[in-house]
Amino acid sequence: MTSFEMVPGMEKPLTLICSQPAPAQATYRFLVVCRLLVLLPALFSMETCEGGTPDESSSNDVPAKKKNVGAEKRLTFDGHLKHDPVFVESGKAIVYTSLEKFNQLCLMKVGFPVNGETEPVRFHGAASTSELMATFSKDDRVYAYLRNNGNLHFEIVLEDRGAGKSVSYNPGGGFAGVRNISYAPDGTNVIFAFPNQNGPQQIQSLDRDGKTVSLLTDSNGVNVCPSYSRDGNQIVFSSSRDGDFDIFTMNSDGSNPVNVTQSPGMDTHPCFSPDRKKIAFTSIRKGNYDIYLLEIASRKVQRLTSNPEVDDYPCWSPDGKTVVWVAERNGKRDLYSRKIE
Repeated sequence: MTSFEMVPGMEKPLTLICSQPAPAQATYRFLVVCRLLVLLPALFSMETCEGGTPDESSSNDVPAKKKNVGAEKRLTFDGHLKHDPVFVESGKAIVYTSLEKFNQLCLMKVGFPVNGETEPVRFHGAASTSELMATFSKDDRVYAYLRNNGNLHFEIVLEDRGAGKSVSYNPGGGFAGVRNISYAPDGTNVIFAFPNQNGPQQIQSLDRDGKTVSLLTDSNGVNVCPSYSRDGNQIVFSSSRDGDFDIFTMNSDGSNPVNVTQSPGMDTHPCFSPDRKKIAFTSIRKGNYDIYLLEIASRKVQRLTSNPEVDDYPCWSPDGKTVVWVAERNGKRDLYSRKIE
């Protein structure tokens, strides 16, 4: 199945491969994707999605009056392409992916809150290949990330700081679309999106030893962007199973999936608030990539950003008082934050 994705920074849909294509089409499409990935490294972080009509009149949408949010604050200043920020060290720092060289994505770390003397540093100083999408257990003892191991192929690397142990999981295939990884808060396993044997991407779970894989979703459509709740009991993710990309929640074992947005237009990159009462996510329901907050109990949605450029990849601080995301301003991409009351 081939579908379309509105890639940030591009005005027209880009045809991507969201499942394993027929053999007669595989070589040509693979070469096209390879060329695009060389030119646009930011595509490593994107999901394939089926388009939707921008939502202009959702009855549950709350206008962005900013009554309960603070001013937008810039956290980084280099303007490099960035994605997937996550809080570490009990909220004292942020790790994110950044395009530091024209052909290398790096994991970067910056202190939080940012002051005038704060400068980002490489999380893995000696890394010589692309690394991206870091995810950590609640105590930061174990973490995982994606590492390029040649020919546009990525493996999952699982690091155990306490044991001084590092293992990797190779999902197989050529251009293997493993992405969107999230570590369970207790450090027992990591979840990720990857095409199953039937084609579309599904949410899968890998144990911390990198040996046992289990399937958490097996639905029609594409399932991507899984993220654990802070208590580890639920997973939030984006799925096109209902015909359009919406935000879903499910139990950590994959049971009881629930569509919590049901809005035309792509909803993606969801993240639970620490108390699991809200979800921050990216949506194009108003025709532009913006950050929204969903109150789960009432299903009310509040628009957090309304800039004409791209706002994406939201994450919550551990105390639930701040949302950090990647914002494009004047063509530059940096981390921004906003206080949430």
